[in-house]
Amino acid sequence: MQRHNSTYVVKRDGRSEDVHFDKITSRIQKLSYGLNMEFVDPVAVAIKVISGLYKGVTTVELDNLAAETAASMTTQHPEYALLAARIAVSNLHKKTNKVFSESRASMSEISSRPLGSATISLRLSLISTLFSVFTSETDP
Repeated sequence: MQRHNSTYVVKRDGRSEDVHFDKITSRIQKLSYGLNMEFVDPVAVAIKVISGLYKGVTTVELDNLAAETAASMTTQHPEYALLAARIAVSNLHKKTNKVFSESRASMSEISSRPLGSATISLRLSLISTLFSVFTSETDP
């Protein structure tokens, strides 16, 4: 789908959609939980993010811009650093496989140095333990 008149984002699955200020604001607000809202203004962050967008920006780039924008606002209040970190981590979660063993398989496919069979066996034996401890569902 080609667009000419409005700014649009390219989603992670390749689809494009118009930029919606409310969606960007909502995402930033959700990641602002527990922060002091007297000092952290998600709408101000979203306004600055919108001003930096261009046609065809990817959602990954949009998240990076939002994290960088929040980080730049740390001079106004230190809690913007927490917001920036949350945005960056959320972006990483979206780019990471939900199952650890799938992530590991992806890493070994692109690795330039093959792993020895003993190393692979050891790592595979730890997967179930690691998976039970480190799942994105247990993250705040």
